Amino acid sequence: MTRPRIMRNLKKAVPAVCRLSAAASVTCLYSLWAIEQAYARRGYRAYGGEYLSIPLVAWAIYNILTVLAKIIHAVGAWRKERKTFEDQLF
Repeated sequence: MTRPRIMRNLKKAVPAVCRLSAAASVTCLYSLWAIEQAYARRGYRAYGGEYLSIPLVAWAIYNILTVLAKIIHAVGAWRKERKTFEDQLF
């Protein structure tokens, strides 16, 4: 592979890896909290609905971060376009 191709692939991979690691971190914290809450409510350790919600939380956090990244990218592109337009006016 050529160097520009590697750099292009890295530019796509780094944000995805950051989103995945952030989603995994939040999901880990959520799972610890949910399992502890279930234990406090039941009074004994068991496998229940809290384990079903863990993948859903991971999926939701990853998608929220993806949407936020797209919004930030769109706002940046809009500001750049607006600045270029203003420069043409004056």
